[in-house]
Amino acid sequence: MAWPPTPQTLVSSPFPVNVGYNYLQVSNTQSTATPTNFQQYIQLPPQVSLNKWPLRFYADPVLTQPLYAWYETPTTVWVLLPNGVPANSSINVYFNVGAPDGVYTGMAPYLSSTYGQYDNGANVFTNYWNFAGTSLPSGWSTSSSLTATVNNGVKLTSTAVSQYLGYSKAFSTPLIVDIYGEVITGTTAHFSNLLNMFGGSLGTSTEWGGLAYSGGNVLGYSSASGTWAFTTTPWATNTFYIITQESSGTSQSYQINYNKFATSSISLSSFYFMIWQDNSTTFVQWVRTRAYPPNGVQPSVSFV
Repeated sequence: MAWPPTPQTLVSSPFPVNVGYNYLQVSNTQSTATPTNFQQYIQLPPQVSLNKWPLRFYADPVLTQPLYAWYETPTTVWVLLPNGVPANSSINVYFNVGAPDGVYTGMAPYLSSTYGQYDNGANVFTNYWNFAGTSLPSGWSTSSSLTATVNNGVKLTSTAVSQYLGYSKAFSTPLIVDIYGEVITGTTAHFSNLLNMFGGSLGTSTEWGGLAYSGGNVLGYSSASGTWAFTTTPWATNTFYIITQESSGTSQSYQINYNKFATSSISLSSFYFMIWQDNSTTFVQWVRTRAYPPNGVQPSVSFV
């Protein structure tokens, strides 16, 4: 099939034809509600892959209240739930066949033949940047010895230690930051590539945590004391990963491709986000922030 998928004709009934499901149910098992404007991660069954049956999502069974959704891959999608999910409760999300329109239903910038053609990430996530075009988005800046080359994604090359690309706005916790990128070159030294960082202020490290590439491993950093606190996890160069740092406000957790590998007790009421480098080269496709789930537990999804 050509990419992006050919637009599908919507069926007359409320549900897709030959899919086998009527709706999906999102269940929050925690004693507190999710935030409003909550981003829910959904793993799709193979028969409703974006390549075969692209879906649009709705809050009501008669399909009059569309929900913003963003395909991360052909079989994974984030749906924005404007009212969240109440404590110890479930909500239904309805769907129908319909190709992405780039407004309510979109896709990651690399999933279309033209970069970012149907990318509606800014409608789905709390903050979102895909570095489309050839210049840095508003609010982003670099330190003096780091070169940021924007060309539908941003390539970062540092010629010194402690260099960074950072965003000028401080964010309040709780919050989650994700970055999709790859290490192109790196060394065995600490900070050879720090893909995700919380700091006391832009360019400083009064109290922070983050993830760093170091000689084929990824490490979690605990604080400004300079101690590597966590065990290593393999990390290959020239391979894209989704790197995540969750901040509850009183603790931080670190993930690779949504697999948590470490937690720290760093307490942060606010933070600045930076991509930190030492004599290394990386490429970043997108950066986003999203809502923190209750007690750090993402609601579950089942298809009905």
